[in-house]
Amino acid sequence: YPGYKAGMTHAYIDDGKEVPTTVIETPPVYVFGLKAVGEIWSELVLPKTKKKKKQKKKKKEVDLSKADLKKKPELMECGVGGSKLEFGKEVTIQVFNEGDFIDVISVSKAKGVQGVVKRWGVKIQNRKTNDARRHVGCIGPWTPHKTMWRVPFSGQMGNHSRTLLNKRVLKITLTSSYVLVKGSVAGPAKRLVRMRHAIR
Repeated sequence: YPGYKAGMTHAYIDDGKEVPTTVIETPPVYVFGLKAVGEIWSELVLPKTKKKKKQKKKKKEVDLSKADLKKKPELMECGVGGSKLEFGKEVTIQVFNEGDFIDVISVSKAKGVQGVVKRWGVKIQNRKTNDARRHVGCIGPWTPHKTMWRVPFSGQMGNHSRTLLNKRVLKITLTSSYVLVKGSVAGPAKRLVRMRHAIR
């Protein structure tokens, strides 16, 4: 089931403990079609768009902030599992119950290219080090004449798809259409979050 991360807060559970929680906004979704192995059944058909011919001319830079363009709707596939679904009808967050354990799939925050200290937690070198202090002391032996994949290097950090297993649903509210999930969820606010029943 899709949702959008709204932020974090805290809640008190039955035994009186204060736990961090994540608020996920869950607007109702609509069933567009049914897909089987090699076949797709759908009563709702999107309007076909004419393909434009490719132009070799350079496109002019256009300011799209004043174009009032709406956000493209999110499309995703979900396993039905034998339940009944009607095309064009909305599906609410009632597919989950309070106390259930779910898996949350989302894309983590993007942090760009980072060094080994921030990316892998490498210890900063002594102040008397000849070269830079925020680097790896040794990247490998003389032989084999290659660098192993285990050696930490700088590179892209964040913006990766992550699946968090067994997150407990603390509260479901239908009036405001949101879910409280125990613990943190990867990604910034307003990012798409996908939820499913726990597989473990």
